[in-house]
Amino acid sequence: MKKILLALPVCAALTLGGCSNMNNTQQRTLSAGAIGAAAGAIGTYVYDKHQQPKSNEVN
Repeated sequence: MKKILLALPVCAALTLGGCSNMNNTQQRTLSAGAIGAAAGAIGTYVYDKHQQPKSNEVN
């Protein structure tokens, strides 16, 4: 568990450090991808929660 807690800030620092020298196009592309991934994850979660009551009725 301690190794995970140590690795998390290291990974975050490396990730943020890699974005420091991006041009505007690269930054917009990365932002759009992150927004799309978040929207997809939220949409999947909502759809799954909507479908769960229907799947319980069939059983």
